[in-house]
Amino acid sequence: MAAADFPKFADDYMLDLYSRHPNLAAATGIHAWDGQLEDYSAQAITAEVAAIKKFQSRLEKIPPFELGFSEIFDYKIIASNIK
Repeated sequence: MAAADFPKFADDYMLDLYSRHPNLAAATGIHAWDGQLEDYSAQAITAEVAAIKKFQSRLEKIPPFELGFSEIFDYKIIASNIK
């Protein structure tokens, strides 16, 4: 994956995060999932862990030093959040 793929990756990651955690989305001003609550069932947690592992694998393929200055900060924040 190239550095040019990072914006799409970041959008995909945030969409997944907010769809799984609607309260977090609302707290950041995104109200697409208002009226929904987090699903803490074993199945949902297992699915989220699997999704996070896929995102981590995708992120590791993006060379951070090829990113723009502001994207490096986003990369670091997302990488930290995934860990």
